[in-house]
Amino acid sequence: MDNAVVFLTSIYNMVASEAITIIKGIKACTDVILCELQSIQTILEITNEQFPIYERSLYTIQHSINNLLKLYSYEIPIQHALKLSKLEVMLKKIKKFSAILTKFSQWDANIIKPKCLSFEQFLFFLSNPRPSMMLVKLEKTFELIEPCISELITMEETILGTAIRIEHPILQKAWLMLGGNQLKETFVKNSIIIENLYSMYCVDQNKYVPNEKYVKQRIAEFVKTIDGNAGSDPDGFISITELSFVKKTEENSKSVKAFIGITDIDVFENLFPFSAEKADTIEDESEVAEIMNISIPIDFKGPMKVTCSGTRTIREPLCTGYGADFNNINACEFTIPSELLPSNKHKLCGIDVECVAGDQGFGGTNQCHMRYQVNDEVTVKVFQVDRNQHPDNIYKFSIPPETIELGNIVKLWIFAPGWNGWSMTLSGVKATARFVPT
Repeated sequence: MDNAVVFLTSIYNMVASEAITIIKGIKACTDVILCELQSIQTILEITNEQFPIYERSLYTIQHSINNLLKLYSYEIPIQHALKLSKLEVMLKKIKKFSAILTKFSQWDANIIKPKCLSFEQFLFFLSNPRPSMMLVKLEKTFELIEPCISELITMEETILGTAIRIEHPILQKAWLMLGGNQLKETFVKNSIIIENLYSMYCVDQNKYVPNEKYVKQRIAEFVKTIDGNAGSDPDGFISITELSFVKKTEENSKSVKAFIGITDIDVFENLFPFSAEKADTIEDESEVAEIMNISIPIDFKGPMKVTCSGTRTIREPLCTGYGADFNNINACEFTIPSELLPSNKHKLCGIDVECVAGDQGFGGTNQCHMRYQVNDEVTVKVFQVDRNQHPDNIYKFSIPPETIELGNIVKLWIFAPGWNGWSMTLSGVKATARFVPT
């Protein structure tokens, strides 16, 4: 009997000892959490002063980075050496800073906002760094980021030069095309800006300019209106100050064509001017062929989407350049029917395509893009999806007459990088064939 009592007593003591250990552990953990909660209150007082400083500094970084990204969206060859190593170092530091802030948010959601402690909160507490430790890391990380900010601003000013003062994106791009030797200048000849704007117009129109003389004349007239708009007399030179007076709108920022106010009707009407003498020789005006735009029938099965987990359907050598290795699909295919030809007095003079397209809708932009392919020829990149420049998701491009004929098949390929979360969707397509008198 005594032995049984001793045995039961020993079992009780073991269980009691284990229970006490667990209870003490819970108490210790609770004490630490309460201590950390008090630390959080202190941290909140500190962050009321610190976080606005962090926020202002990060906005400065964001502004400078957005300006540097313009060089890529403008597709201007960068003459300066971007110190990528410094940017990579900054990226690592900002990622670390972001990760710490994320932990703060998790603490706020899991520990601070709930009104009572739960078992899940204990587990969260045990598996995550303490707020007081995170604050120290946050401050140390920010101290490492601060010197990078001044270097980034210097890099921005070096690369953009005086163009940083130009608000309108089209005029800013025209100035950036001056090249490294002239970017620090404050004025240049009108003719240089005219040439750069015309070059941009050609790119916008996919190098299809049926009336070069008229377009250059319109651009020259427009540049002439800028010369002297800062209060001085026109002198044949365009200054940064004069360009900075030109304000941007959603409509005039889409293309050089929209900025100058050139329409297809203007271009074609001035392409075939009839003199008074020639008009007198025409007996029957109904026999004169007119410029005609005819819709192309398209059986679009959209919306079509390519994602970061997709595959590469078309490859080199049929697609080259940046983004050629992105995931891609043939999103739309249509034929230019010969039956569209209005009469034997007309000829096909290119086609115009309008697409409704978008990327994933969050994070970065200006990477997903479209390329067209005529029959089995090499693809041609026509636009990159940029939510900032095209909030309406409408993109237009033209296929020039020298690359398209009646009966040709046109394929529209959409490309999206294989980076996590990225995708491109084509939601709508319409195309018009342009016919001009022979």
